[in-house]
Amino acid sequence: MSVTLEVDTEPREVEVPDALRGALNANPTALERFGQLSSRQHRQPVLTVEGTRNPETCQ
Repeated sequence: MSVTLEVDTEPREVEVPDALRGALNANPTALERFGQLSSRQHRQPVLTVEGTRNPETCQ
């Protein structure tokens, strides 16, 4: 068996839904903290907002 590893240097971008972006923009502290997270850590809140069926949950 042979394994080859390659360095992946491509940036990972997570598209932030409008509802989450609006909430972050309304709270400078939350926006700053969110900005400190890695793209991998951005995924969970984005998936939570995208997965909700109730619009009130996004607010």
